[in-house]
Amino acid sequence: MKKYKIRLIGKGSESFIFPINEEQKLKLKEMDVEKSNMDFEDIGKVLGVEFVSDTEFSFTGPYADPELYGIQVEDENGELVWESDETFYPEGVDEKSIYDDEDVLLIEDYQKGSFYVFDVELEEEFNPEKISTKVTEIAERVEIITGLTYDGKDLEDYKDFEDTWSKGLYYYLCEKYGG
Repeated sequence: MKKYKIRLIGKGSESFIFPINEEQKLKLKEMDVEKSNMDFEDIGKVLGVEFVSDTEFSFTGPYADPELYGIQVEDENGELVWESDETFYPEGVDEKSIYDDEDVLLIEDYQKGSFYVFDVELEEEFNPEKISTKVTEIAERVEIITGLTYDGKDLEDYKDFEDTWSKGLYYYLCEKYGG
């Protein structure tokens, strides 16, 4: 068996989703939440939470644009064996949309760095043609890579968080269709 570390790097998002009721939606609109440079403390009062991470609904990953993410593969000796570039478009992308027909406040923590590392063992040499992405579109606003597959096998069980740093919070008031 051959051991590899597959890293998912780039620019992306940690997205925090807060389902909101009609009253909260009206208050957030009055606050002009999307355009204001607001402190989360004021928004948290409307949501009834103290911290941006006080939600059970969050998703992390680099943006699904090949110019904004990269995949690096190292062998068991730490040698780089393959690296994607902006022309890499994987086959068989698994895409799903969530929160696209609900009233939610999407708080995006814009991030940069190494999002995930996958420690995998393969019987053969790594083949970049067998890697694919799992893409999650959140409230029709943010599209991020939340996982990888290799040769059709989901690598979720081999995934570990790496190190990113925040570049700032952005707020999106997402309304269900007709809202």
